[in-house]
Amino acid sequence: MALGLERVLFIPNRVPPHRGAAENLADEEHRCAMVELAVASNPQFFLSRIELAREGPSYSVDTVEALQSGAPRAELYFIAGADALMKYVWKDLDRLLGMLASMVVVTRPGFDLEQLRARLDGLRLANRDRVRLMEIAGYALSSTTIRERAAQGASLRYMVPREVEDYMAKFGLYKIGDSK
Repeated sequence: MALGLERVLFIPNRVPPHRGAAENLADEEHRCAMVELAVASNPQFFLSRIELAREGPSYSVDTVEALQSGAPRAELYFIAGADALMKYVWKDLDRLLGMLASMVVVTRPGFDLEQLRARLDGLRLANRDRVRLMEIAGYALSSTTIRERAAQGASLRYMVPREVEDYMAKFGLYKIGDSK
């Protein structure tokens, strides 16, 4: 692992604050099951249900604060895609950065390092030194694309693990008009 992390938590949102209510999202139990299937083959990857235990919108700052209070000596890193940094308004981003060892922002297709630097400069963060930009190889794939393809009945091969694709088919997830 490029960052040398002991473990990586994958944390499904209860209520993503940046998603519209009309978006075709699977319910939280299905999303958790798909995460478990997706990370099962890597002993350093884990599903965390921490956000599902809280009511209301899921904000990263609240999640990191809860993780930190449960493991006060842990060195925490928050990994986000460049698209999240560029598109969303973050709740209490400086407070979030103040709690972390580092926020790692990885490039995504359509967002290069210069754009990320400019965005960070524009945010005027007191804890800017805690943001680490990391260029990674990638391809243009998003959860929205996966949901759209599933709704159309298109193949998801090489986009999600076979076990996740089978699970989605078994439960008919992301079909047009569904909100399972």
